[in-house]
Amino acid sequence: MQKPDSLIFDMDGTLWDAVDSYVWIWNEGFRQLNLSKRFTREEMITYMGKQPDELITECVKNEPGEVDIQKVYQAVFGLQQHTMPLLGGKLYAGVREGLEALSKKYKLFVLSNCESYGVRQFLEYTKLTHLITDTITFGETRLPKAFNMQLLKTRHQLENPVYVGDTDSDRLQTEMAGLPFIYVNYGFGTASRSAIEFSDFEALTSHFLSL
Repeated sequence: MQKPDSLIFDMDGTLWDAVDSYVWIWNEGFRQLNLSKRFTREEMITYMGKQPDELITECVKNEPGEVDIQKVYQAVFGLQQHTMPLLGGKLYAGVREGLEALSKKYKLFVLSNCESYGVRQFLEYTKLTHLITDTITFGETRLPKAFNMQLLKTRHQLENPVYVGDTDSDRLQTEMAGLPFIYVNYGFGTASRSAIEFSDFEALTSHFLSL
């Protein structure tokens, strides 16, 4: 792996854990629509990283009768847009200090499969906006992560970016984009392979500061 000039981070499972907030939002949205499904933290973790449209389709497949996907989408993500600024999540240990240090050496980005407002709300809630050069989401482009990585690379003329994520789907999309995949194993998934693997954000920070 060449020395990177920039670090692109996944959000959920890599920088913070907001699963409990998502559980409340999805349960409330489904309750308002009189749908039977209810979510647990353990189940919600298995959904992390999926595109919103794919996720809703999967979650309503066992509901009796015909379900209006668009209505579910509006209920859940409308609720999420208005409540996440209040509910938020918890940064993983070392993330705040790590991003502060890394931003002095690298351009930092956040790329997520969330809706267009998701990363902005995350940065505002955690007060990390000033450390991040740019962000991109599935909600903005309706494109998979591989395409969005390439968009960031072109937009900012990046030479050797890497993507930091916590699932094998992150790994697959990163490889499709032709970037090195950095795996953090403290998140929500597993990865079959990676350029480098870290068990905590402090170790990741130390490694990239040492290059």
